[in-house]
Amino acid sequence: MMKLQNAAILALALLLSACGGGSGSGGGSSTNTATSGTGNSAGPDTQQACTNKFGRTWTEVDAVKKNIPSFDRVIYGNGLFLGTGHKTAVSRDGENWNDVSSSLMPGQYLPIFAAGKFFMVGQAYALTTQTVITQMVIVSSSDGIHWDNTILADSTKPSASTVPIFEPYGFSYGNGRFVAVGSDGKIIWSADGKNWNPAANIADFKVYVFGWSAFVNGKFYASGSTDNTIYVSSDGNNWQMQKIITDADTTRPIGLTGMQYVNGQYIASDSAGSLMYSKDSITWKTILKGRHSDNVNGNAIVTGAGQLMVADIASSFTNDGDYILYSCDGMNWEKTKVPNGTFSYSIAIGDDAAVITTGPKHYFSKY
Repeated sequence: MMKLQNAAILALALLLSACGGGSGSGGGSSTNTATSGTGNSAGPDTQQACTNKFGRTWTEVDAVKKNIPSFDRVIYGNGLFLGTGHKTAVSRDGENWNDVSSSLMPGQYLPIFAAGKFFMVGQAYALTTQTVITQMVIVSSSDGIHWDNTILADSTKPSASTVPIFEPYGFSYGNGRFVAVGSDGKIIWSADGKNWNPAANIADFKVYVFGWSAFVNGKFYASGSTDNTIYVSSDGNNWQMQKIITDADTTRPIGLTGMQYVNGQYIASDSAGSLMYSKDSITWKTILKGRHSDNVNGNAIVTGAGQLMVADIASSFTNDGDYILYSCDGMNWEKTKVPNGTFSYSIAIGDDAAVITTGPKHYFSKY
């Protein structure tokens, strides 16, 4: 494979553009050889071919034998993979995991790595003799093992906090601010990770749900329940609705499902199953067409170690949701099938390995 002469520069650019380590998805081992993508005929000229460190082959971790808990999201930071969901676990190599759930309040958390620490926001649950108390919680850790818990809101004291209780689906960091988005069209932000506020004007848009958020190219982006739109903010507090125009699958409305910024352009996945690129985050053109031709249903697009990956989160009943796409420049992609996979929830790229989790199954890829 050809070596990219400026790989170090590209790696730095990708890492600076990423929000944390990585975010949208392992009995024996199995390997599959990647097949080439459909190329970049829709896009501009890119840098010369580069070497992808991870993604060509994947090995399933024996979760039962290694006593690995089920988790459905994974990120990377400070040399550590962090998996979260019903359980929380950490790993140095993507293969051997330790359950650290006991140091957290019981609940469902959404993680990021920011400002040198792990942060998680979510709903925690406390059981009493009469009812279940729901709390909005933010937790932080330097090592992924010992956590500081801060309760932001309590269902038994609805007037005690201005922060709403909701299920977070997107969590991002940039310009010294944290942003969490999710159910009921809620967005909250914080300047320190502990003190939070609801976004000033988000209720004006009447959004049913926000599916993801990302900080790219100096701004926060969030997807909403309205197709052909995206929501943009410079500070996480004041938001604007932005129409998007795309050439992919014009037979139905389109919504973006993940975004990064690489080599001077936005790279995104969309709800029609395509990978797109844009110079301004408004007008998008197809890089890889979606499932109507190539069964690409991109989501959870992440960066790390000088490359990008996209988890193929198709519906499980279509039997086409177990692929990983990987690229060094965002325009030239390759695809490989995950061994024994169902469909991928979350993917993270570390320094020496990449990890996928599908919930009950976990996989790792090494150079």
